[in-house]
Amino acid sequence: MHALKLAVIGLLLAFCAAIIMLGEARSAPKIGSPEACAAYADYALVAATFAKHKLSPAQTDAMLADIYTFSGESAEEMMALILRSAKTYVAGNNGTPRDYALLFAEVCISRRGNVDSILGVSS
Repeated sequence: MHALKLAVIGLLLAFCAAIIMLGEARSAPKIGSPEACAAYADYALVAATFAKHKLSPAQTDAMLADIYTFSGESAEEMMALILRSAKTYVAGNNGTPRDYALLFAEVCISRRGNVDSILGVSS
């Protein structure tokens, strides 16, 4: 009976660890500086503008790659999250691309690089 309790406790701990890891995996990468917030906000402006004018995904990807060269292990993930969020923002008629970029910059700077709320991911 004691061994069964230990096994159940072990499974519960493993389950809790898995939930914590999943939560961390869903959060967006943190943006490291106010300057990076400004650069990503600029990216958000262009991405939202392309979404508003319904550029094809191929055109959008090609043009954004020509304009921006973010580096770092999380840059590609952040750009993909911003692009998806920009499309959602514009499609929902929530405001202009400029509104989206300003909101992105405000959230990024005020929350010290944590943009989960604007990107629609959980932290």
